[in-house]
Amino acid sequence: MKLQARKDAYLLANHEVTQVVWYFFRSAATGEQGPSGPLAQLLIDSGIQIVVVP
Repeated sequence: MKLQARKDAYLLANHEVTQVVWYFFRSAATGEQGPSGPLAQLLIDSGIQIVVVP
């Protein structure tokens, strides 16, 4: 996921896309919802929007 976040951040920084949105759904395996703290921070710092779907 970190590699993909870096690729998406590159696209944003080079104006190849106008926005990037990552959607997170509840995991059927763990019941967890949303990105981990470090991943969420990486996405935010990269300008990537996070949507947690209930």
